Amino acid sequence: MELFARAAPGSEVRFLNLERPFSNFEFIEKELGESGPLRRIFSQIRQHDGKTLVIERINQAREIVEEDEDLKSLKSDFIKSEVLRLSFFKRKAQSEKDLQDLPAEEFLGYAIIKKNNFDSNSMEPKIFESVIKKSRHANNCIPGAPLWKCRVCGRLFEIEGYLYAQQNRK
Repeated sequence: MELFARAAPGSEVRFLNLERPFSNFEFIEKELGESGPLRRIFSQIRQHDGKTLVIERINQAREIVEEDEDLKSLKSDFIKSEVLRLSFFKRKAQSEKDLQDLPAEEFLGYAIIKKNNFDSNSMEPKIFESVIKKSRHANNCIPGAPLWKCRVCGRLFEIEGYLYAQQNRK
């Protein structure tokens, strides 16, 4: 089992074309639930002219399993979590084969989305972690940003940037 969700194998892979008239906000509301920070990530991808979104369900990552165990010990009504890895690319790709042929520099970043389900209700999705390529804005300075490795459809990509993780509300 992989330690990190960003490197874990994915299943139930879907490819979406992000070009207009695709609506980021409509997609987020319909498929992921309301999330302001997630809207911001999609806006950053649009600034980078992102054209492809790859969605993978993550089933086994040690850090997710450990967090779920902690939640179960703290909240008796915790049922399970659902985890998706969203990966963004500057070029169009419609299949895993297309993705294997893309140059590595077309990778714009990723977001791991975690939705915790409880007996009483479901929480809105949170960004478990995300790294997006820095903006092309001339004044955007990210000195010494580390490289992060992310597996998408079995292929490892690297992205330079800072890790963002949304905090729990409670």
